[in-house]
Formats: sequence, C-alpha cells, structure tokens
Amino acid sequence: MNELRNCVLLVDDNVVVRHSLHKIFEQAGWEVCGEAENGLDAIEKAERLQPQIIVLDLVMPEMNGLTAAYILKRTMPNVRLILFTMHGPLLTADDTVSAGIDAVFSKDEPITALLEKAQRLLTPEAA
Repeated sequence: MNELRNCVLLVDDNVVVRHSLHKIFEQAGWEVCGEAENGLDAIEKAERLQPQIIVLDLVMPEMNGLTAAYILKRTMPNVRLILFTMHGPLLTADDTVSAGIDAVFSKDEPITALLEKAQRLLTPEAA
C-alpha cells in the first residue's frame, strides 16, 4: 500500500474536470498520485500507484466508472471509491453497492462536500 497520506487517483474523461479536481485536492493537502481518462486507464494506474481513494466519473469512453469500480474493488478491496457524476440519479443503491462504491457525489454539489467525504472515508471510525 502506498505510504503517502491521503493519496487520491482522479478519473474523468474531461481534462478540465481532472485538472480542477487535482488543484482542489492538492490545495486541501492531498497527494494526487495520478489522473486517468477512462476506466481502463484507472485500473492500470490504480494497480501501479496504490491510491487510498479513487474519484471516478460515471460516463467515460472505453470503460465507465461503474464497471471500473466493480473491477477495482475486487482487485484492491481496501481502496475507497467515490463516484463523482452528473448522472447519479440514474443509479440504484444496488448498482453502487454491488460495484463496491463507497459514496456517490453529484458534480452539482459543493466541492468542499467531496473533500469532506473523502477525508471521512479515510477515518476508520467515521467511515
């Protein structure tokens, strides 16, 4: 496991979203260990970088976030997964639970809430 504190992998097919999240997480004291543009890229990078948290977009080319989450949780059971999407209402609780997603956040919500949830997921007593 990566020894860096608060290591996060950011996954979104939109480069502007990824770079914005990168800046926001770093300003909040996180180590951004990498970025990925689709689910396949996320799996490859996660296995190599061993992040503690992965923030995944849902709708991406090559492999969507739900499929990637399912694979990531089985290959890296301790990783925390946050689905960060505009399409959250399209998912059922069963979809997210079976994929191993720890939290779903809408891109419409305040970014501070995403940072707070990510931090809580790394605090065992609060997760």
